[in-house]
Amino acid sequence: MNQSSSDVSKNHEQISLKTPFALAFLWLLLLARAQPAIASPPIPSPEPAAAGTILSAVKISDAAGGFSAGELENGDNFGHRVAPIGDIDGDGVPDVAVQAINDDDGAANVGAMYILFMQRNGTVKHF
Repeated sequence: MNQSSSDVSKNHEQISLKTPFALAFLWLLLLARAQPAIASPPIPSPEPAAAGTILSAVKISDAAGGFSAGELENGDNFGHRVAPIGDIDGDGVPDVAVQAINDDDGAANVGAMYILFMQRNGTVKHF
């Protein structure tokens, strides 16, 4: 069946409006770092994972991964932008800034930035 460009455009708009792109979660991947070379280890140990290997994945949402804000909604776009911000609380674990571009808890779709203080296992300690 041939469709005119206006029909295709109309169908594309309908699909776009119904597709849930604005979810309220993100996946945090914990990756292996490059290991420094050791001349001869005193005790045999398992071979370390290659740098960049995914060691584990943690879902972070208002119901998973230790982030219990309880105020995220699908349209908030939690995880729209994620940035490493170093170890803010000094516990030796890098922390993360996460944007929820359409969060509307303060006013309609003004957005929010969450600072997530992380644990070694990839879950949120507090925010």
